[in-house]
Amino acid sequence: MAEFEFETVEIRSLERDIEVATPTARKFVRDTVRKGIFEIEARGKVNSPYRTGNLRNSITSDFIGSNRDVAQGETGPEAGYGWFVEGGTERMAPQPYMGPAFDAVEPSIIEALESIDPFEGT
Repeated sequence: MAEFEFETVEIRSLERDIEVATPTARKFVRDTVRKGIFEIEARGKVNSPYRTGNLRNSITSDFIGSNRDVAQGETGPEAGYGWFVEGGTERMAPQPYMGPAFDAVEPSIIEALESIDPFEGT
């Protein structure tokens, strides 16, 4: 699954806002994260090198926690060689596909999360 690093200060602030948020706002957060994860998955599939289709077909998404309040997920290839393709090896140049997918979708996720009013629906 994909792992990317970014500033956690804003994430911690968002977590605090979500803890006191209305159920409506928490649903918006959950839906935004789920939509973003699925968009990254779709773009990763389109960007992935295609030889047999195994790598592309192995890209899946998982969500952590219950479906009701989950705002955390991961996406990436299940094929064992997926990250060797992404990052390259000593003998093979990298062919990034998940990183560019994440980079393309991240700004829209952040923008959507920033637009959510944690007290909406009160």
